[in-house]
Amino acid sequence: MGLLKSSTGLFTSLHLYYKGVSYLLSVGDFDMVAMSGVFAPAKTKGKPKHEFRDNVLTITTPTSTMQLQWLPEPIAKEKLSHTRKWQECWPEIRIVSPGWSTAATSDLNEFARQKQEAFAAFTETIPEALREIVEPFHSHQWNLLKLIHGNAYGRELADSNRILAYALANNDAFRKVNQKVVTTLAAAHSHQKQKDICTWLGLPGTASFVRLLKKVSPSAAMPFFMRRLGTSLREDKHLSVRMNHLRTINAGVIELVINRRLRPLLSPALLAEVSELDTELDYGHAAAEMDHALAMLKQMKSERVLRTIRSVRAAEAFAAEVNEEYLAYQRRIDAERVARQAAIAEQQIRQARPYPAQVRTTTGPRKHEWPAPPFPGTDFLEPIASYNMLLAEAAEQDNCVASYWPDIVAGRIYIYKLLSPQRATFSIVRKGHDDWVLSQIKGKSNTSVSPSARQVVSKWMYLNSLGVGEQQWVIAGG
Repeated sequence: MGLLKSSTGLFTSLHLYYKGVSYLLSVGDFDMVAMSGVFAPAKTKGKPKHEFRDNVLTITTPTSTMQLQWLPEPIAKEKLSHTRKWQECWPEIRIVSPGWSTAATSDLNEFARQKQEAFAAFTETIPEALREIVEPFHSHQWNLLKLIHGNAYGRELADSNRILAYALANNDAFRKVNQKVVTTLAAAHSHQKQKDICTWLGLPGTASFVRLLKKVSPSAAMPFFMRRLGTSLREDKHLSVRMNHLRTINAGVIELVINRRLRPLLSPALLAEVSELDTELDYGHAAAEMDHALAMLKQMKSERVLRTIRSVRAAEAFAAEVNEEYLAYQRRIDAERVARQAAIAEQQIRQARPYPAQVRTTTGPRKHEWPAPPFPGTDFLEPIASYNMLLAEAAEQDNCVASYWPDIVAGRIYIYKLLSPQRATFSIVRKGHDDWVLSQIKGKSNTSVSPSARQVVSKWMYLNSLGVGEQQWVIAGG
C-alpha cells in the first residue's frame, strides 16, 4: 500500500506492497532510533504544506512535492526533493470533498487554514457537475475525474452506476495493466454494457451484481474492497442473496462479507442492522471488533464454540467477553513469565553466577522491528512506539491494546495515547492508501471519551494527512 504510484515512487523511508507493485509510505518525516531494543520516533521534520497558485495545487513534504492542476487541462506530477525531474503521477489521496468553503476558516491554525483554502480554491477550478460525482469517494478520485472529463460514455456510466464507473476508472486494481494506460482503457470500455464492463474487470458479470453495485455507498467503494467483494460473492453464493435484500451497502457490510473468517458468524439480521448504521458508513467498526476478537481467541488457542451473531449488540458483547478473557490470559502469561525469571535468578544464585540484568526473548512481538508512526506525536498525544510501551499502555489503561501488536507490525494499525484533554487510548487504521481513519478511542477500562477528546484527535489527523477530508469539525467551527 502507498500514497502515489510512479516510476520513482514517493517517500523513500518505508516500502509497502499492494497488487504486486512497490509503494512508498509517507514516513519520511520520521527517523527510527534504536535504544536498548526499543524503537522510538525522532522529532518530525514538518507537516505537509499546501498551496494554491496560478491554478496549481502544490503539496510539499520534506521528501517530495506533488502538483495538481485542472485548467487548462488535467495534470498531476511529482518530484522527489533531491531531484529536479518531474514525473506524471496518479494521486490516490482524496482531493475533492463536500462542504468545503474558503469562508469556513475561522478557529483554525495557520497550517489548517492554508490547507483548507488551497483545496477549496483548487476545487473551484473543477466543474461542479464533475465534483458532485467524485466528492463522496474517499480516495482514487483523480482517475474518475479524468474518465468523466470530456467523455460522454464515461459521464453516462457515472450517472447510471457511479460505483461501476469508479471501478472502471481505477481498472488497474482489477487487472494487471500499466498505470499510464488506465484512463485510455477505461474510456475504451466505457461504452460497453455494464455486465460486460464487470466481466472485463474480473467481477461477476451478472445483472444482480450490477444492481448490487448501485446500492454501494461511494465512501465504502475502495478499489481493493470492490475487488474483494467480487471474489467473496463468487466464493459464497449465499452472500449475493443476502446482500441483494439490503437497501444500502456501506463499509460495515463490505468489511464483514469480504472477511473469510467472519462469514460463518454472519446472519441476515446482522447485515441488515449494520447496513442502516451511520457509524458504519465509512468504516466497519463491527467487523473490526469481531475480527480482533477472533484474533485474540487464536492467540489464546481457545477452543470456544462460535455461534452466529444476530445483532450489533451481540457482536459488541462477544468482543467484550473475549476482551475480558484475553486480559485474564495476559495476566496469567505475565505471572508465568515473572515466575520463570525468578526461577532463573534463583538458579543463577545457587550456581554462584551473576544474574543477567534482563532476560531477553527472541519469540513473539519483540523479534519484530516496530514501525514508525504514520503521524508524529504532539504535546497532547504520543505514538506507542515500541512493544514495551504497548504493554505499559495496556496495564495503565486496563485494556487489551497489547493484543493488537500483529496488526501494528504489519502496518495495518497504529496505537496512540491521548494525554489531553483527557487520558485515553486510540487507534487509527489504514483504509486503502493515504486514508488513515480513527478506529477506536477509549478511556480507562474501555470507557467512553468526551466529544472534545474526539475533536482533538480529528484535528490532529487532518493537519498531518496529505489529502482532504469531510471536516465536519471545520464547518462547525470547532
